[in-house]
Amino acid sequence: MEFFAFFRHLLIILIAVSLYWPLNVPLAALAYKVRLGTEPVPLPVVTFWVRSAAAALGMAVLSASLMGSDQFFTHIGFPAGPVHLVMFLVYVPLGALWMYKVFQLEDGWEGLSTLLLFVFMPGLLLVLIRLAFGAYPPHFVDIGSWINPVPE
Repeated sequence: MEFFAFFRHLLIILIAVSLYWPLNVPLAALAYKVRLGTEPVPLPVVTFWVRSAAAALGMAVLSASLMGSDQFFTHIGFPAGPVHLVMFLVYVPLGALWMYKVFQLEDGWEGLSTLLLFVFMPGLLLVLIRLAFGAYPPHFVDIGSWINPVPE
């Protein structure tokens, strides 16, 4: 069951990073800029920030809908572990597709790399907080209550 518990924690981190829309707009902009590396941003400033806001908003909507879907499927009787795995496997390609479309990237792999940077830069910080202090920040308790624990 630790396999499914891992995906539960991963899903909680993905949702926690993506859910807070106005706060994660700079994260979307940073993910796009980090993906570009030393190249200048090929977009006008206003367009760049509008696309970053749209990318972050789309990820927040995706996170909220997947959190609700996870709650629904576990509530009607599906086992929590496989539901968490499926929600993760749905989140990644849809998030990569969204980043690809919003930033008008050249291919899907660039969308995936932008998504990974968007989620895992702050996600790594949250994991380090968990390892250092033995607990997630307080808002994780709220998100964790929506993502049902995996029975042992």
